[in-house]
Amino acid sequence: MDAFKKKTVKTSRGYTYTYYASEGDRSLPALFFQHGWPDHAEMWKDIAERLIHTKFPTIIPDLRGYDSTDKPTDPAKYKWDAITKNLIDIIDAEKVDKVTSIGHNWGAMCAARLYNYHPNRVTGCVLLNIGYVAP
Repeated sequence: MDAFKKKTVKTSRGYTYTYYASEGDRSLPALFFQHGWPDHAEMWKDIAERLIHTKFPTIIPDLRGYDSTDKPTDPAKYKWDAITKNLIDIIDAEKVDKVTSIGHNWGAMCAARLYNYHPNRVTGCVLLNIGYVAP
């Protein structure tokens, strides 16, 4: 992803996440892409590079358990409140106030839960290839 910087962040819960980010106009909500299972951040490469001209800041993490992001073995570490808190830490590391939460497959569940747990930080959701599961 040539137009993006690969970064890492240590979350407040002690997990290391890798992600890609582009600068964009910080007055706009960031596009926050979340990949499906079993994939990683680079699944969004073609789409994200085509959207770079829109000036929206873009953040594309490797979700917990994938690629270079930490992979805890305790299933309790994959609960929605814990996952979404870590996603907020990534958003905060980029100094972004609000995001449009975009997810595919497993990432769509993360995108929806990000809104459920942090509605004041999400301007909208785009959910691709997922069945609805009530919170």
